[in-house]
Amino acid sequence: MQQSATTTATVSDLSHKPAEVLDTVESKDVLITRRDAEDVLVSTVTRVSAERNSIAALIAVVQKTWRRTQSGLIPVMEGMYPWMASLPRADQKTFVHRYADVLAECAAHRDFQPLVILLSQWEYTASLHRDEKLMSALLAPIVTDGVTGERALMPDEIAEAPAMRPRSSARTRAAKTAARTATSRR
Repeated sequence: MQQSATTTATVSDLSHKPAEVLDTVESKDVLITRRDAEDVLVSTVTRVSAERNSIAALIAVVQKTWRRTQSGLIPVMEGMYPWMASLPRADQKTFVHRYADVLAECAAHRDFQPLVILLSQWEYTASLHRDEKLMSALLAPIVTDGVTGERALMPDEIAEAPAMRPRSSARTRAAKTAARTATSRR
């Protein structure tokens, strides 16, 4: 029977029996559980360094392999991320390439949050491709606004648009009209 690589202790255990908890750390990681905060993992520098170097080496090998066989990895990646099937083929290739790059960067900097963000962004993109009605609305040409009678501007067009005098609100126009009417009655 294989022993667990991690054991659990509480902050109270660490406070009352620090030597016992730290002795355990010599042989395996200790997860310190806390009531009102995220748990903390305590390990030795040697184990953490070995783990990080192993992950970096594995990612380097995988990244070099991916460069040669990207399209062959799409079915494997779809197995890991089923939402990939909603992406067009070109986007699937782009995702696999970007995934490999971000994964390598994450390993180099020992911060995997950018990979979580990348996966979230691509999953949202895939959800857009699944919703045909929403996708067609996003891809439809921009039309004239029925209320203002003006064509909606895209963000890159806003900087180029001539400065326009701000319109007064309906409430402001009504107040001005009421004031003129009251003045003319006197």
